Amino acid sequence: MSVLLAIETASIPGSVAVRDPDGAISELTLGIGARERALAADVRALISARGGPAAVAGVALSIGPGSFTGLRLGLSFVKGFCLAFPVPVVGVSTLRAMAEGAARAHPDSRTLLALVDARGGEVYAAAFGRGDGTLCADERVPEGAYAAGFAPDLGDALVFGTGVDLVKARPSGWTVCPRGLWTPSAGMVGEIGWPQLLLGQGLSADDLEPRYLTRPKFDRV
Repeated sequence: MSVLLAIETASIPGSVAVRDPDGAISELTLGIGARERALAADVRALISARGGPAAVAGVALSIGPGSFTGLRLGLSFVKGFCLAFPVPVVGVSTLRAMAEGAARAHPDSRTLLALVDARGGEVYAAAFGRGDGTLCADERVPEGAYAAGFAPDLGDALVFGTGVDLVKARPSGWTVCPRGLWTPSAGMVGEIGWPQLLLGQGLSADDLEPRYLTRPKFDRV
């Protein structure tokens, strides 16, 4: 049985998951402390139940935006895993994974806005629209860094993420998600990565470029 291993370490505490070919997902949340050991142990537990590393057909990894430490942890692990067991890797936007989770919990929402605290007086943001049942990027808010307090008028929008608290004057059409939906999950990373893997869009782990939440990486708007 070929499975997809999914890893999300851009947020705290992070999580790992395995997606089976039938769509079933098994997921474990990492502990707050000693995340490196927890990551290795949880991955081992999940894939051992499916026949070991040989059963892994590919890896989906959240590539940010996120903290330097968290992203380096995930990327370093995936590079080590793929060095021992060469499989293609799919990079998944953390904001997209957040949006997928929020969209499934709120199926009637047409516009979704992800906001992540980028520190330094900025938020990292992206808007998504629900077209034919799938999420697509909304050009009204292209993914990027914006001044804290950024509050686009998107009409009725579902809003979530650690950057929400930085926006004091919120448009009346905003509905803020419960905080339990403010962080991405490895399960959603796997759901997004699976079709990309089937389409042959996986890369070598060495070719992945993480998106750090450091100010020099992004143009300020």
